[in-house]
Amino acid sequence: MKHLIIIILVTISIISCKKDITEEKNHFLRGRLLTECNGTAVPDTEVQLWRDFKPGNFLVADKPEKLLETAATNSEGYFYFIGNDSYVKKNTSTISRASIRLSASIHSKIAIGQLGENSDYNSQTGEVHLNKNVGNLYTNGLKTDITFNISSLKLNVSYDSVKIIPLSFNSPILMLTNSTSNYFTTTVNDIFINPKHMSSPGYYLDNHTKFFINYQLFFYSNGNSSSAFYKSIYVNDCSESNIIQFDF
Repeated sequence: MKHLIIIILVTISIISCKKDITEEKNHFLRGRLLTECNGTAVPDTEVQLWRDFKPGNFLVADKPEKLLETAATNSEGYFYFIGNDSYVKKNTSTISRASIRLSASIHSKIAIGQLGENSDYNSQTGEVHLNKNVGNLYTNGLKTDITFNISSLKLNVSYDSVKIIPLSFNSPILMLTNSTSNYFTTTVNDIFINPKHMSSPGYYLDNHTKFFINYQLFFYSNGNSSSAFYKSIYVNDCSESNIIQFDF
């Protein structure tokens, strides 16, 4: 029954969004602010679009963070960044290192990554379009159960344990020590995920607005690290549970 309620809420959200978008055709970026996955809208709340700090190098100076535009959510929680002349030039379609925040604090970020009219390409259909929608953002973040399945039969090393280190959100480091034929599995409950990490252009369209997690995996043998791998994983928005499969 809980799954059915979630499906109904998402359907209502999509219908309302279509109506609202018609009223706000000219915008650079849009989204909706909710408290959490129960679908409760957050009205009359300021949201901010920022260009985040970008470190330089010996050729280019650091680029400091900058507030680009503020907007307010309407009665249904929708917000629109119009795109003013200070940051949207003639050929500007994206901000490569950006965030949406609830205040000036970097700890109030609810979306990060490449934001704007991302030119997304779907290699399955050959479809290209401009995606201005960041989807639903959550003031309280998300919690989900994640099952980690690690199958590493192709490794040319022996190992007896695996350490999983999350790189993109606060989560416990996992050490898996029970192996059956080089297969490890474990489920972690109530992993907190926030902010939403937007993909760059080139990813599948249906992945663009999912939560994005980076992991580093270390394989150990007799207490010594033998191999290390990085994996990027998409987590389904507001799903009660997710299964992450690591195949090497």
